[in-house]
Amino acid sequence: HSHGGTRYSSLGLGIGLELRPTADCSSRLGLELQRRALFSNPLLSGRYGGLHVSWGCQPRAELLSADSGWLETPQWQVLLRLGQDQPTRAERPGGAQTQASLRSVASLRGPSLAGGLRAPSQWLLDVELSQYQDASGYSPLLDHDRLRRTTRLSARLEVQQALRHGLELVAGAEWVQQRASLLLFKLQSWGPYAALRVLW
Repeated sequence: HSHGGTRYSSLGLGIGLELRPTADCSSRLGLELQRRALFSNPLLSGRYGGLHVSWGCQPRAELLSADSGWLETPQWQVLLRLGQDQPTRAERPGGAQTQASLRSVASLRGPSLAGGLRAPSQWLLDVELSQYQDASGYSPLLDHDRLRRTTRLSARLEVQQALRHGLELVAGAEWVQQRASLLLFKLQSWGPYAALRVLW
């Protein structure tokens, strides 16, 4: 895989139990194991192990009103993850890292965004709060070997509209804020995006 100039390979294994208390909703409890090797910087490679719990509902499609075309109830899912990433090399900055995240995703089908298009639009809202904490100081050169703790909040609103078979218009906006005990890892960004997605 490659992302932003970083080359890596990952191998993962997951096992879980699914419960379905109602016809429209389900919950999952599982264990995740992953090994990620970064070729561009092997020092940052690690092995992750953790638990995940999720709860979600996919209600039957019922129109809010015949005129609006909006569905009455959105589909949604809440996912909680808690685990630890162990370095493959003892000299990795920060050592082992505890990771926790809470993510909520909701989608809603609405009317077409343009006249002449029969396909409905799809709206998506994705919000995630995550926290990471190292087990040891990150670097003697940064704030006297202070522990690195980061808290990241991200939100994304997206709309998808099928134009024809295999062609989809995607537009949205994304916002990210990351607070950290070390100034080097603080960031905040936001911006819109648009794309044409080809499906085959």
